[in-house]
Amino acid sequence: MSETAPSPEIAVIGAGYAGMACAQRLAEAGRTVKLFDKGRGPGGRSSTRRGEAGRFDHGAPFFAMSDPDFTAVVDLWRGHGVAAPWEGRFIAVDGSGTPEQPSLPAVMVGMPGMNGILKWLGEGLDIAFGVRVKRIVREGDAYRLVAEDGADLGTYGQVVIAVPSVQAVPLLEQAGAEAMARAAETVEVQPCWTVMAAFADAPPVAFDAAEVTSGPLSMALHQESKPGRDPAEPGMSTWVLHASDAWTRAHLEDDKEDVVAPLLDAFMGIGGPIDEPVFATAHRWRYAKVTGPAGVSHLWDGSLGVGACGDWLPDHDPQHGIEAAWRSGSALADAILEA
Repeated sequence: MSETAPSPEIAVIGAGYAGMACAQRLAEAGRTVKLFDKGRGPGGRSSTRRGEAGRFDHGAPFFAMSDPDFTAVVDLWRGHGVAAPWEGRFIAVDGSGTPEQPSLPAVMVGMPGMNGILKWLGEGLDIAFGVRVKRIVREGDAYRLVAEDGADLGTYGQVVIAVPSVQAVPLLEQAGAEAMARAAETVEVQPCWTVMAAFADAPPVAFDAAEVTSGPLSMALHQESKPGRDPAEPGMSTWVLHASDAWTRAHLEDDKEDVVAPLLDAFMGIGGPIDEPVFATAHRWRYAKVTGPAGVSHLWDGSLGVGACGDWLPDHDPQHGIEAAWRSGSALADAILEA
């Protein structure tokens, strides 16, 4: 065991909405916080991919609010120009394009992409991007973090784990939080294949967002209908297509090149004939959405100085995943501060 005295700093592993909410509240209370995230920049499952074909919100496409406290936070984001309502044409259809019922409540998007909120929240916080925490080594009353490449990331008095449940399990075990690890193992998470496509001309569809209730697709979303999204070229139309849970599970290990055509065919099935895209690619999210949360707001063991937060903890509707993550991170920060 190291003789080094434990640092008063708090390490937060994961800089998504849960980790960011927790770190922000702790920092506002005067605690010293260091965040680590394996991504190249803020976003995680709320990422925005930008390239020659345009901007694609290929993770979480939008979010909804139900909690008054979270609604007040969103109003703050809107005031700073990093969130705005999406007032598109929303429908629900079956796999053949037959309308079923009105779809989607009032929803919000990040500006100018879904990761815009997290970029703004991260300003002023100490965040190390492109760093995957591989090991947590307990040394007395402190925790030393080790990166995937073996680099020593420092020693911290308390650790917050704000990553998807599957990734949280080994980190919680290494920190000695066995009960938390077992809780994380009970969580059900669904993967999702996503296709990003750009068309020279707008497809002749009568919707901006379609919730698809049967077939390979679960959603089709028109990017330029969101506020602040300009096409890469005049007249170009960009779309994000999310596969259904069942289709994704059946094709989880397919090459991404083999995923594009079936989902574009399904898009044609709900929208009618469309031209070949000028750009199309796919992305696989292994931990896309929580379908069986743990049922608690957060996890915290004051004796260990270890906690966990994320959308995999509170019960919530699928459209309120960002809200659930924010509430979880805020609740954990409150628990740490009360302790």
